[in-house]
Amino acid sequence: KIINLVFFFFFFFFFFFFFFFSFVFSGVLTYDPLRASSYLPLPKKFRAQKACINIQNSDNKCFLYCILASLHPAEHNSQRVSKYTQYTDELDFAGIDFPVKISDVKRFESNNNHISVNVYGLDGDNKVFPLRISSQIDAPHHVDLLYLNQSDISHYVLIKNFSRLLSSQISHHAHQMFFCKRCLHPCSSQDVLSKHLKCCLNHKAQAIKMPDSSNNIIKFTKIEKQLRLPFVIYADFESCLIKNHHAERDGNSSWTEKFEEHQACSFSIHTVSSDKRFFSKPIMYFGEDAGEVFLNTVTAEVKKIRSFLRKPEPLPTLTDEEENECKEASHCHICEEIIETDDIKVRYSWKFKDI
Repeated sequence: KIINLVFFFFFFFFFFFFFFFSFVFSGVLTYDPLRASSYLPLPKKFRAQKACINIQNSDNKCFLYCILASLHPAEHNSQRVSKYTQYTDELDFAGIDFPVKISDVKRFESNNNHISVNVYGLDGDNKVFPLRISSQIDAPHHVDLLYLNQSDISHYVLIKNFSRLLSSQISHHAHQMFFCKRCLHPCSSQDVLSKHLKCCLNHKAQAIKMPDSSNNIIKFTKIEKQLRLPFVIYADFESCLIKNHHAERDGNSSWTEKFEEHQACSFSIHTVSSDKRFFSKPIMYFGEDAGEVFLNTVTAEVKKIRSFLRKPEPLPTLTDEEENECKEASHCHICEEIIETDDIKVRYSWKFKDI
């Protein structure tokens, strides 16, 4: 009887835990949040503009529906997928997987050469900038898309009114602006935009960002560049053109013929200093080993400078006039900024400020 009870409880608990874990893990494994939807809501600032059509799809074909919504505008409820399902066979998506990557848009244009597509993104401040600008300029139908990305979900939104979408980035006025779709530069009229495009088409797509009121002044800050260097080495090379007789042409690839090469044949070097105690004669050299001799000469000049710096002399004293000028100075003679109470005046700099 005891053995029978043991087997009974063993099989009872075995089947109980088997069905329990099968039920639990089957539910966990079938849950896939990435397959739920590719729909993302527009940021709040863009919803009131009504410049975009955000199709509420429950699959990964938002790119497809945006293209169809541009080709077949719906008068009412344009955000519904059902308005465009009847036209899905019109487009060729051969070799393209859903969701459509931005890198696949070029293939889409190749499959459907009557359509050109621009893709724009949003930065951290919800400012629009170009992500992908089509190279097809004269396509019969053009589509502008806004690319949204949040966590692992991406979503395309159709831009219905490009001017209305970007106008809020320029000003709060309601008048229409004509924007270049390559650099987002605003123009006052279509004629002005046409003239702008003649130049803009020669450059890559970009977004122009003007400085705001808190950062609209360019100011020189490298104050240390205004001070004279204590030592400067000036050098100049001369070279001869030597015929290259070892060049061989490769007929299987692009090739540049190097028929001559520059070979250093002479140099001149002169070391100067703001310290009048230091003197070095100019050095000139001619020879086939000019490159090697130049390196040795520069090394010797550096050793000479270091030896000079190891023997510093006491700083010269200021005259009474220079001392008073230093004490009464209200602005720095180098950067011309106001000298504050806590700033330390370097008296030595006044001695050599006119050098």
